[in-house]
Amino acid sequence: MTPFRSPADTWDSLWPTVGEAGLVNAHVPARFEVHFDGQLWQVLKDCEPVAHHSERSEAIRGVRQAMQRLFAAGKSAQWRLIAAND
Repeated sequence: MTPFRSPADTWDSLWPTVGEAGLVNAHVPARFEVHFDGQLWQVLKDCEPVAHHSERSEAIRGVRQAMQRLFAAGKSAQWRLIAAND
């Protein structure tokens, strides 16, 4: 008989969360931010500027491509769009 595994057990084995005790595969995702600095759309990776784009769609496309490269390498990433101040 196969032991019962809860959905939480399965989730943690796929996407371990940093800070939980006893995780072997814990990792920190790369964090991307896209925001408008008044003239250009700036892309930050882990709080460091990595690119500037004239259009929002170009910046988002660049972030998605960078995230796909990370995913292909078995890493994780997340991103957020920061609204421009009016």
